[in-house]
Amino acid sequence: MNKEEILELINKYNEGKCNADEISLLESWYLTQDSLYHKELDEQKIEQDLDQVFKQLPKPIIRKLWWPRVVAAAAIVVLCAGIVVYNNFFKTSGLAEGQRSVYKNDIFPGGNKAVLTLANGQRISLDSTKQGIVINTTLTYNDGTAITSSGKTGNDTKQLSMQTPRGGQYRIVLPDGTKVWLNAGSSIKFPSTFSKAEIREIELKGEAYFEVAKVFLGKTDAGKKGQRMPFIVRTALQDIQVLGTHINVNAYADEPVTATTLIEGVVGISSNGRFAKTKQIKPVILKPGEQAGTDNKGQLIVKDVDTEQILAWKNDYFMFKDEPIQSIMRKLSRWYDIDVSYEGDLSDLTFLGVVSKSKNISTVLKVMESTGSVHFKIEGRRVIVKR
Repeated sequence: MNKEEILELINKYNEGKCNADEISLLESWYLTQDSLYHKELDEQKIEQDLDQVFKQLPKPIIRKLWWPRVVAAAAIVVLCAGIVVYNNFFKTSGLAEGQRSVYKNDIFPGGNKAVLTLANGQRISLDSTKQGIVINTTLTYNDGTAITSSGKTGNDTKQLSMQTPRGGQYRIVLPDGTKVWLNAGSSIKFPSTFSKAEIREIELKGEAYFEVAKVFLGKTDAGKKGQRMPFIVRTALQDIQVLGTHINVNAYADEPVTATTLIEGVVGISSNGRFAKTKQIKPVILKPGEQAGTDNKGQLIVKDVDTEQILAWKNDYFMFKDEPIQSIMRKLSRWYDIDVSYEGDLSDLTFLGVVSKSKNISTVLKVMESTGSVHFKIEGRRVIVKR
């Protein structure tokens, strides 16, 4: 049993493609090891034990290699092992307290937090025990309970907004039925009704996932459905026009690009930054699985991406694939509401892994630290990153 085959089975597990026997055997094997939390693993021991695992697995096994380009091979084995252990840890509480390595100062994960701002300026702190709100002629949570006794939007078009703080997330159903998942440190501005409009237009800062409802402007003379009402998402660097589709838009100000990823349907992207018009950058049409990124100079680049990785935040976990440490820490800073500082040059460090968003920050940091290539220190709400 070689290292590639070990990683193939681990990758299959992380992609959710293992059957019940594979999951049981693999997780049981890892949970019985004494060396999982060491910085180095005995590769001969790994190969001997996993050889026994493979002998008991149903055949044939589909082998698919997942190998990062930058991280050292020895670190990969440790980190991938950590992935499986922590994934299992999320499902059960079977690890004894003495087996858990945590930081002296730990930080809890974010949760459902948001503020709804009405047209009259009234700010409503939304219930953290709820997951989302529904905007209609009345304002309600998605379980049907009222937000406020005076929570009425009426038929007049009014501008509303919802903001999530760092460490917060929330969902919203817009007046047209469009569903929006709002990530941490984000905001969305939208009208209280689209009934009198010819286009649906909203503004986004931060990151959100949209399931855009199909709305038609009217009927043709033949009585058939008329033209679909466009849905436009405006960000600082992009205008995104959709008719009815599923998209993820990452428009954080501290990210190097504004990135729109198409999951389903068709979407058109145009740059609207201050350089876009002077450079005459042409709009693009995306296909599912493609992402359009716009940088601060207005450049618009389309590439294929892993949509599972893009939507990990929405599905309540982090997924890193050869991701630079700085990018990872930006995501953690939003979800755990932390500040990050670096000691030394860490620009060459990348990591792969899958960890739940529901755990304390120590869980995520320990997975990365187990590679031996990086170390962390928590001081209040600041995390210091160093070699």
